[in-house]
Amino acid sequence: MRYSTVDREKFLVTQNCGVMTPGSHNGRDIDFYGLLKEIIELEYNSNFQLRRIVVLFRCDWFNQEDKTRGPRDDSYFKSINVQSVWYKTDPFILSTHSKKIFYLEDTTLDTD
Repeated sequence: MRYSTVDREKFLVTQNCGVMTPGSHNGRDIDFYGLLKEIIELEYNSNFQLRRIVVLFRCDWFNQEDKTRGPRDDSYFKSINVQSVWYKTDPFILSTHSKKIFYLEDTTLDTD
C-alpha cells in the first residue's frame, strides 16, 4: 500500500495521508484517526544477505475526547473533529498497524 505525507500532497488533488490505527485510551479501546506527517525507515542488524527494516509513521492524532465536538457515528460515516490534536508526545505507530483512510468535509455538522 502506498502512503504519502501531508507535505507531499499539499498541492495534489488526491489524498493518501489519512491513517487510522486501533488503540486504547483511559482503559477503553478506540480507533485513532490522524494525518501522516513523516515516514521513518529504520534499518538494523543488516548485511548484504539480510536486510532488516522497520517503518514507523509519525502522525498528528485528532482529539476524540472532547465531549461536545468528539467523534460522531451515524452508522454510515464517522465524523471526526480535525481542529484539535492530542498525543503530541506519542505520535509514532508501526506502519503495519495502520489503515489508510480519507477525510471528506462534513457539510451537515461543521467544516472542521
